[in-house]
Amino acid sequence: MRAGRLLGLLALLPLGALAALSVGVLQPPAPAPVDAPGDEFSAGRAFEHVQQLAAEAHVTGSPANERVRQHLVDTLDGLGLQTRVQDAVGTEPPAGSSSWRMLLVATSRTLRPGRQLRR
Repeated sequence: MRAGRLLGLLALLPLGALAALSVGVLQPPAPAPVDAPGDEFSAGRAFEHVQQLAAEAHVTGSPANERVRQHLVDTLDGLGLQTRVQDAVGTEPPAGSSSWRMLLVATSRTLRPGRQLRR
């Protein structure tokens, strides 16, 4: 009986080492600073956009939302991506209701980044 427990513990040891190694190998890279090369993703540069976009509330249909959308379009265009804004109307029953007697209706503008333009 004791030999079985010892064998079980010995089998768990390599599994534990493999799990620890897996966690160590799967760690994400350190975020790149603002001055990283322009052809690499930079968390520092991205966070500057996040701060600018989050500076004020921008609910759907508001002028602030239009400014955020335009900022995104300008940024993506500057990266050489073809972008387009799509207008749509969506409907659904209120939360928690399966009845279509009352509908929530909203106009939505969706930003669709496309393929990169050849330079």
